Amino acid sequence: MYALLDGGLLDTYPISAHEIRIRFPVSVPAILTNFNYQDYTVVEVAETEQPAADVVTEVTPDFIGGVLTQQWSTRSYTPAELVGYRYNKKQDIIAEASVDMAADISAESYVWNGGMESSLALDGARRMAIEAEMTSVTLHDITNTPRSLTLAQAKTVCLAVSGAYQVKFTELQRAKCELAAIDLESEGAKAAIDAVAYAP
Repeated sequence: MYALLDGGLLDTYPISAHEIRIRFPVSVPAILTNFNYQDYTVVEVAETEQPAADVVTEVTPDFIGGVLTQQWSTRSYTPAELVGYRYNKKQDIIAEASVDMAADISAESYVWNGGMESSLALDGARRMAIEAEMTSVTLHDITNTPRSLTLAQAKTVCLAVSGAYQVKFTELQRAKCELAAIDLESEGAKAAIDAVAYAP
């Protein structure tokens, strides 16, 4: 990174090799390797590590020990910004839970689709079989292969799929409620948001 000085004071920062050539079109070589920038009051700016903070902004470099040094400005999120931060956290949790709720479920020697839709479809087929006074029902597993099950077996499958979904859905709702309850005006609001996790 380079800066242009004027009378020992900062004039332009940052300044690129292209901009240097525009300012000094005749004397600046095409390749700047080992080029003495100081002949044109162009100095290299000492880079510093970007600090960790909610909002980090690079500001005008400053002379430290005679060396022009990169500077940073940091601040915490405002309550208004935390609204968006919390929303993004909620969306991340929802996405994580959605994948988890759709995870495969094993029951009665077969593997079944997880999730609410699968739970409703499986239980709907079982209930229709009961209403029709049938002794067995055909349910489709995760590969869409029809499986003939007794009503007792079908109940086991439905309870496994719906039970897993309910546990995960309840945990998702808990995490969302925990996020919603955070006072964004409080000092530790961001840390509280970061601490919320989906953990069924």
